[in-house]
Amino acid sequence: MEKFLNKMTIAIGIVLVILSLILLGYLGFLTIYEYKPNQFLYITTENNQNEVVPLETPLTITTLNLGFGAYEPEFSYFFEDGEMTQAKNLDTIIDNLSMSLDAVLGTRPDIVLVQEVDSRATRSHYTSQISMIDRVLSSHSSSYTPIFVQKWLAYPFDDMHGITNSGTLTLTSHYISESLRVALPSSEVSWPMNIVSSVDPALTIHRMPTEGDRELVVIHLHLLDYSGGVDRTLFIQMLEVLEEIIMEEYSMKGNYVIVGGDFGYILENIVTDEEVSNHTANKLLDLYEFKWLIDTSKPTTVIDDKFYITSGFLVSRNVDVYSIKTIDTGLEFSKGNPVSMTFELD
Repeated sequence: MEKFLNKMTIAIGIVLVILSLILLGYLGFLTIYEYKPNQFLYITTENNQNEVVPLETPLTITTLNLGFGAYEPEFSYFFEDGEMTQAKNLDTIIDNLSMSLDAVLGTRPDIVLVQEVDSRATRSHYTSQISMIDRVLSSHSSSYTPIFVQKWLAYPFDDMHGITNSGTLTLTSHYISESLRVALPSSEVSWPMNIVSSVDPALTIHRMPTEGDRELVVIHLHLLDYSGGVDRTLFIQMLEVLEEIIMEEYSMKGNYVIVGGDFGYILENIVTDEEVSNHTANKLLDLYEFKWLIDTSKPTTVIDDKFYITSGFLVSRNVDVYSIKTIDTGLEFSKGNPVSMTFELD
């Protein structure tokens, strides 16, 4: 009996050692191949158009969080305390993407900002959503910025998350002279959790020449952070980076500035949250410099079965805004409702 127990102990020990080596090897694999972009990274613009941005002409910009085509009313995502790691099926992806684009195109946009666009990711059934969108908007300049890149997440064990390649996609009927990815602060998470939830929050600065001597600077952001969520402290840290950029562009260079996308933070709280307001009142909330544009009549997303506004725009005062409108889709086929703003450059 004693010999049998000794053999069992040795066998269990060997199994545990093997499992430990496999786990360490896997974590080593994720660490070696972790996406680590530089603080500043120039992004290529595909199919770049020739037309410069006109002055004194109404233009429309529309933003949408696509949610990688998975978000039907019953979808609950694993990284958002849900149960599902991927979309229901390929048909769901195609249908949701098609209906989302119809909603966006219904606003007749000159500039389109799309968040959570996947490219050959497991969760979106390996669809190339960049190509799918580019085919529909074939007469637009197209610039894609990676945000969430992961080689293979072998969890949960019964339905692994797999490969992730996701980011933001900016499209415009005008010429983009330069696109620059700027890394943003993220939650401080220790190894190995930092490689498991390996989102790299960033904004992209797109420069578009105008008919005048100033540029239209469109800053596309998605303040996504699955590690700890975009809480008040993290949001302020991200705003500090944004503040420096937009003040340089507007106050020092005199450019037109539009910041748009999914801020990952409840925008209604900006003017009521004392800590955020105190930090930003002298710059971001000063109506003589910049102004927030949100449609308070409709939500843009749902979090924990509650409706909120997280998408909108922040614009410099030399941008004349005519309207801001959230398109109510009932959140039937995307993570967010499209938000559309019509404006004009002096």
